[in-house]
Amino acid sequence: MFTKNSSFISQLRVILAILLMTTLLQASQEVPTQEEVAKLYVATFNRAPDSAGLSYWTNSSLILSKIAQSFFDQEETQLLYPQNTSNADFIVSVYKNLFNREPDNTGLTYWEEQLDTNVFSKNSFIEAVINGALNTATSNDADILTNKTTVGLSFAQAGLDSVEDAQVIMADITEDIQSVTTALAQMNITKVDTIFTLQSSLVTDGGALSITYTCDGDGVSPPISWSNAPQATVSYALLMDHEVASDDFHWYWVLYNIDAQTSSLAVDESGIGTFGTNSVNDLTKYSPPCSKGPGEKAYTFTLYALSQTLNLADPSLIDRDALLEAIKGITLDSTAMTLTYERY
Repeated sequence: MFTKNSSFISQLRVILAILLMTTLLQASQEVPTQEEVAKLYVATFNRAPDSAGLSYWTNSSLILSKIAQSFFDQEETQLLYPQNTSNADFIVSVYKNLFNREPDNTGLTYWEEQLDTNVFSKNSFIEAVINGALNTATSNDADILTNKTTVGLSFAQAGLDSVEDAQVIMADITEDIQSVTTALAQMNITKVDTIFTLQSSLVTDGGALSITYTCDGDGVSPPISWSNAPQATVSYALLMDHEVASDDFHWYWVLYNIDAQTSSLAVDESGIGTFGTNSVNDLTKYSPPCSKGPGEKAYTFTLYALSQTLNLADPSLIDRDALLEAIKGITLDSTAMTLTYERY
């Protein structure tokens, strides 16, 4: 009975990992969050991110999958995983880094086959395993990864850059929250208690966008709010877009120079920040989504915490690409929320 349950749990994890990787990575095709990059550090290097490294990668303008891929060009990765490292050994290392355990036999066999046949690359495997972290009857993977991420972010945000210390602080982190407290206290680091988060009072991330905020309804912008932004935030920028095809986007809401004291936008808000243009009619205002074609469409709201305000002369020239170019190098962190809508 235990063997059957273990096999079922393993298969469930694999299925969820694939589904989560497909959906969550699509929702993170802009500037990745510090939380996401910190998890890559844990999985790949078994350590906390150093402050300089975390800042570099979150401001590199690379999407998360490209950052994960770039990690394998680093000397540190090549030393950890020499060319003669087998796929099985690599899989075991990543599981130990993330969850303090080896994969069960079913999971190991599955992932080894995926890597051997190049269905998954090593970096996409890492992303899938991260996104598939679950608490089960046999392992509290999600709790362990959450605690390691908290320690990693706390280390980096304390301005620390020692790789050796980054390894030491991660060595004894478990699912027990006390392990986080102990590790941080040993280095006199203040805990980062919460993660930069974007939400709406109407729906949770992954839910359905109300018809009110589309061209089939009132066509007004939805209410959103956020919390736990980096302390050094000077302003925010907001982008709402939809990926029509690979690297082909429509955008509906470009808003920047939102004051750092602001933590929410009301329904049809027009008095906060500076509007850039939308791709529907090129006007400097919110344009309700009106995508054609069958099936649900995913609309991603991304909020960027910036270290300065943007000095942009003509808002009518600030589209999606111009905004993303302007915030390069000054993005402290970002958070995203994806909602869906289907027209009938």
